[in-house]
Amino acid sequence: MLAKLRRVQALATVAILLAVSGCVTSRVSGELLVDKPPRVREVEVTVRYRAYEGNNMAARMGQAGLDNLMPHLRARVPAVFSLNGIPATLNEAASGIYGKEPPPIRPGVTNLVLFPVSATHSTGGGLSLHLEASLVNPTTSKAFWHGYITLSTIGGKFDEGVADKVAVKLLDQMRADKLVRLPAKEIRTQ
Repeated sequence: MLAKLRRVQALATVAILLAVSGCVTSRVSGELLVDKPPRVREVEVTVRYRAYEGNNMAARMGQAGLDNLMPHLRARVPAVFSLNGIPATLNEAASGIYGKEPPPIRPGVTNLVLFPVSATHSTGGGLSLHLEASLVNPTTSKAFWHGYITLSTIGGKFDEGVADKVAVKLLDQMRADKLVRLPAKEIRTQ
């Protein structure tokens, strides 16, 4: 009886893994760093790139996922923000390899900085990429909001659709934190 129960549990586990394999789930949370944050009306997006350190499975798989994701984030985050009433451009000069200097900020334009933090790999084949986001006040050059992004998958691809999910969830979190006003309830990607 116990052996039969274990077989059923194993089959159920395999069925669940097959059902979720190929998907990438995303989660974004946010934290206000000041009592009275400015309203975000326009953003300049900076996507910072850095290589994961180490020669372990998480670093190698995370780097491959990150290498796929970064060009899509650079293209889709500004596009999705603009589609939803928040004019956005990519800061080409500041996007790229990590540097010690903070990215330059255009007067009156909030800087949204996205950067990778770490990758984790599970023995079951799952991979998670952890990124962070900061909104930087153009007047003070200090961050007033910090976001945490987790992307998890078992065999999924970090592609344009994932970048769209990140942009949508960032906007949704910023709306929840009363940083942006969006013209529509539903956030568009097209």
